[in-house]
Amino acid sequence: MNVEIKVDVGQAERVSAMLSRGFDRYNLTETQQAVEAGAHIIQSTWMTYISGSSVSYSGGEFTVNVVSGDYLRRVQSGFQYPMDGNVLKGGVVVDLDYADTLERGFGPYDIKPGLMASPKVKQKTDSKGIQGPRYIDIPFQHSEKSIPSSIKREAKVDGRSLGVIRLGKGLGKGEFGIRSKTTIFHLRGPEKGAGYTWRTGIFAGLVRNQAGPDNRGQYMTFRRVSENSDPTSWIHPGNDPKPVSKALEENLGPALANMIFAAFEKDVLRISRIMGLGEDEA
Repeated sequence: MNVEIKVDVGQAERVSAMLSRGFDRYNLTETQQAVEAGAHIIQSTWMTYISGSSVSYSGGEFTVNVVSGDYLRRVQSGFQYPMDGNVLKGGVVVDLDYADTLERGFGPYDIKPGLMASPKVKQKTDSKGIQGPRYIDIPFQHSEKSIPSSIKREAKVDGRSLGVIRLGKGLGKGEFGIRSKTTIFHLRGPEKGAGYTWRTGIFAGLVRNQAGPDNRGQYMTFRRVSENSDPTSWIHPGNDPKPVSKALEENLGPALANMIFAAFEKDVLRISRIMGLGEDEA
């Protein structure tokens, strides 16, 4: 996925006059610096847009609440300047299917087959040698701002390295017993009505990991999916389109164009003075 914000200064009369005298783009030092700075602005804004901030653009508003670590890393490593060997071109390139899928959005689908195909799937054998169902525990990370303060306090007062909050103490409330809005899918087609009924609250079994360079830790819950899990229990509800690239182009385009063109004008004036050109000649 590429974000393109172009500034067209190639048709300016001053440029034509300067190029005709042997001037080239490598002398546009102010413009080069502005292009590089603009690419950094695109990168930092992109990181903000996919890190839970509310994003407004001509099509409305959206929020990317959960994003893969790979996506964030790709944006961090995707900075390019100069780009394609051109000192007047810079940007951020993210080659990732996940990013494109997030842009387009997608409908409901069953994620259980993919989870059960993971190499991390386990299977226990009892004392009689009978194998149980295959299963895997799926981690869910919760942002600190999404957790009620009463629950966060309980996680923090636990003296163990992992602050385990027990399943009781009201943490089974919330979404417990509420049906998901996802339509139930069958081979014969979708059925009308509510989907799977949640059996525990979203924060049931919450764990606070104390590790980390900033010592803030992460809040995690774990849910088990097995061969015996309800067929409708792992239906992803889908996501509406979240056009990050369009929002970046709309929200940053005019400001970056003005910044780069202002730098270009400084270069024109500076080179004009060096060449001894009058304002009319330049």
